Amino acid sequence: MADDDRVESEIAALIESGGPISFYDAMGVVRSARAEGDLREPALAALIGLHDSNIATDGAREVLGEFLRVCAGRVQEERARAARTITLDDDGMTARATAGATLALTLDERAGSGHRWEVTKVQGPAYVDRLPRDPGGVAAPPVARFRVRLPRAGLVQLSFAEAPPPGTEADDDSPEPGGDAGPRTFVLRAVVDSG
Repeated sequence: MADDDRVESEIAALIESGGPISFYDAMGVVRSARAEGDLREPALAALIGLHDSNIATDGAREVLGEFLRVCAGRVQEERARAARTITLDDDGMTARATAGATLALTLDERAGSGHRWEVTKVQGPAYVDRLPRDPGGVAAPPVARFRVRLPRAGLVQLSFAEAPPPGTEADDDSPEPGGDAGPRTFVLRAVVDSG
């Protein structure tokens, strides 16, 4: 996960230098920010401050402005994802929420083949609870429902995997009767900003 302090330190050093912030300086900061991946609010605020600094050249502002436009679009998508129920289609994606928020996950289960979703890893400030099955009627497809509580700011990575039916090999990737593939996995990252 990201260590935003490195980006913030780089920006602080540039501003404290008092000299003009060039196109090349801005490219270096953007390269570091891209390497970090999911940036939290303080790092984004520092990037905006660098863009708005009176010592940034026009070239630096252009580079930073383009990067911030891309970040703004991504942040908007991540916030929208956190506000709705997260599904298997969101595998490998990032959700963005504020500390104290709760995410809702619904993962389709292949109950007929005996597979059941289990939490395999929680990294970062998060608590995951499996919720009871929603009766939803006989025709409702079987789903595993999870509540993810995000108590404080930080970066979170959650991993889920389908547990194979009892009596089968967990590492058997051969198709099951009926053509279903072996156990599936699901990964979600969350950026949790302070309220």
